[in-house]
Amino acid sequence: MAVFDTHKAIKTLIGAGFSETKAEAMIDAMGESHDALATKADISAIKSEIAAVKADITVVKADVTVVKADIDAVRSDLKALENAVDERTTKADLREQELRMRLHLYAVAIVVIGVLAALELVPR
Repeated sequence: MAVFDTHKAIKTLIGAGFSETKAEAMIDAMGESHDALATKADISAIKSEIAAVKADITVVKADVTVVKADIDAVRSDLKALENAVDERTTKADLREQELRMRLHLYAVAIVVIGVLAALELVPR
């Protein structure tokens, strides 16, 4: 850490025409603001933290890519399952319709036989 030589700075200001009181006041004000300045070590530490955050972001991006792939796989599985369910539902619906049609056909046959019997067209 560089040390600020206040005595030398005051002498320089006095040599430039400042009064000793003004020069001291100016150096005191500069000393207070100097404490708020970042040092090379501060900047280096921040650069290290930024590098660590960048590495973390890279890892998170890779994880997000994996999660996106997993989500796509789940979507694909769901679509396949949905298609299978639709196909099964359709087959079940067709079977149900077929059974209903057979029942209706049997009912019609019974009615026809009954009508024919009533007309005595069916041999006994």
